[in-house]
Formats: sequence, structure tokens, C-alpha cells
Amino acid sequence: MAAALLLAAAPVSAQDMVYSDAGTLACLAAAASTSAKAECAGVSALACMEDSPGGTSTMGNVECLDSEVTFWDDILAGLRAQAMEKARATDEAARTDGLGQSFMVETLTGLETAWQGYSDARCAFERAQYRDGTGGGPAELRCVLRTMGEHAAYLQDMWISQ
Repeated sequence: MAAALLLAAAPVSAQDMVYSDAGTLACLAAAASTSAKAECAGVSALACMEDSPGGTSTMGNVECLDSEVTFWDDILAGLRAQAMEKARATDEAARTDGLGQSFMVETLTGLETAWQGYSDARCAFERAQYRDGTGGGPAELRCVLRTMGEHAAYLQDMWISQ
């Protein structure tokens, strides 16, 4: 019996986690609107929590959520690069066509800086609601995923795809 209790209390290791980006990718492929795309953030982490031994523990939540945060970091890096390329081209076209000065690069840079500050503050606030409790880490990471999903959908649909 003591061995069973020790196994139940054993920490979750990253090797035990069953994480795949497939759920989020399928959700994004099926999403027909900006809001539907934003709601895909967290789909793979939730599947990981459900499919992994210990995935519903605080440590399991953190491992699964952090895995999906890495996925969204990569998505956002690609979208930011595409958006900046389009902003540069827009600024250059305005100068070349004699339409005056365009400030797309400058304003996109400001948007990204402001978004990061907003995301950090919003998610710190969500973590603070747990005071020193163990739920603060998972709450903060869920918030990070939500803000990343929202921002990625915004960049894709409101700027890059236009």
C-alpha cells in the first residue's frame, strides 16, 4: 500500500506527458472565424492533460500548458515576421507611389510591444488571484495561451490575410 501511495505522489515527468500539436492544428484548420481560431488555444494542452498520467495534477497542467505555449510561440514568431514583411512593403509602396509617408512598421512595432505588456499584466493578474496557491501557475499559462491565440488570430485575419 505504501508503494502505491508513493507512486501516486510521484511527480509527473515530461517523459510521461502525451502532448501533440495535432488537436490545435485541426481546430485551426476547421475554424471559420477569427474568434473560432482564438478559441483553439489550449486544445492540445487539454488533450495532453486528459491523456497523460498525472496530467490533471498541477505539475501535469503546467507541463501540458507549457508545451502548447511553445507551439504558439512558434506560430506567433512566423506571423510577426509575415506582418513585418507586409508592413515594410506597405511603407515602401507608399513612398514609391508618392502617397506620403506610411507608418506601418512603426505602428506594428508599437502594437507588438503593447500586446506583450498587456499579455504580461493580464496573466500576472490572473495568477495573483490564486495568491500563493498552486493553481496560479496553470491559471497564468492558460491566460498566456488565450492571449497568444487571440493575438495570432488577429494578426492572421486582420492584417496578414487582408
